[in-house]
Amino acid sequence: MKGPSRSQKESVCANPKMEDVISGMDKTGLQLLVYTQYDPAILQEIPKRFPGICMTVVTEGDAFLAALPEADILYLHKEITPEITERMGPTIVAGKRLKWIQWGYTGVDRLRPLKYLWNKLLVTTSKGAMQRQ
Repeated sequence: MKGPSRSQKESVCANPKMEDVISGMDKTGLQLLVYTQYDPAILQEIPKRFPGICMTVVTEGDAFLAALPEADILYLHKEITPEITERMGPTIVAGKRLKWIQWGYTGVDRLRPLKYLWNKLLVTTSKGAMQRQ
């Protein structure tokens, strides 16, 4: 007997389903928090293309944690330290808004300490983003 397929294994991290998370969100005034290592200017086109999104871009850990309680969607494109990860969990729980974490890398090892939240959050990665079509 065969084990679970690759997509079944990956869906353990991505619970609940993306369609359910997105359909339940108010698209106007949606708060997108981007934690990045890059110059925030490279992201300036996002609010122009998606006018209903209010985007906050931060590059430092304390600013990230301060902005996290107001975020509906979090895009992590910066390596997070174990200290930041440890502080994220209680901040997410207290904020009660976050529904989706998009990890800008392929694995979720750095997010494993937040596994207790995965049944409440959609957690997606960039796996396959550079794959040829």
